[in-house]
Amino acid sequence: MQRAMMRPLKAADEGVKEINSINIPSLDSALEKALNAIQDALTNKLDEINKATIYHKVKEMN
Repeated sequence: MQRAMMRPLKAADEGVKEINSINIPSLDSALEKALNAIQDALTNKLDEINKATIYHKVKEMN
């Protein structure tokens, strides 16, 4: 009877060890890429706004 009870415990222990050994990748690189993409989009939009403002100022002068 004791041997039958040992097998489920061993399986449970091995299962816990396997779960604990899973490596979850870091989100740091994904976060950095997302922040860089946002910064690039903001920079491009600001350039577009500045060019439009300069264009309208030049047009008003003429």
